[in-house]
Amino acid sequence: MKDAELILQEAGRHGLPLPLTSVQAELLRAAIALQGADNDSAAVIEAIRAGRGHGEGQS
Repeated sequence: MKDAELILQEAGRHGLPLPLTSVQAELLRAAIALQGADNDSAAVIEAIRAGRGHGEGQS
């Protein structure tokens, strides 16, 4: 998470949008919220799976 935040901060200082990095950081934040701060980018898949479960069975 620290690396993603540093990248986004530096890009922001230079006016460079990084949409994919922004999405990756959001997913990593969700993964950390679900599984704790010891997780890394590989935990993002679990956040995606958890998000998918929220809409199942609902119309």
